[in-house]
Amino acid sequence: MNLGDRIRQRRLQLNMSQQELADKLGYTSRSTINKIENNANNLRQTKIVEFAKVLQTTPIELMGWSDVDEITEKVQQLSDTDRQIILSMIDRMLGK
Repeated sequence: MNLGDRIRQRRLQLNMSQQELADKLGYTSRSTINKIENNANNLRQTKIVEFAKVLQTTPIELMGWSDVDEITEKVQQLSDTDRQIILSMIDRMLGK
């Protein structure tokens, strides 16, 4: 399951339409959500955080990194720059 699939799955769990999700995220049409759910559009990390908030979940869940060991392994594979980006994103989510 990829990011788009998890976004669709969570949206449906919340009984939310693509248009409702688009409206809450500031997109002008549901077609953008459709493209994201079909992995035709890539999301910036800040958008993943916004999606998580609107979908009442966490970026970690949306990314499919629910296992701490799996997260640690993936973070260790990143470059120093990318690792800092991820850590900054986590700090923002935690309000630090």
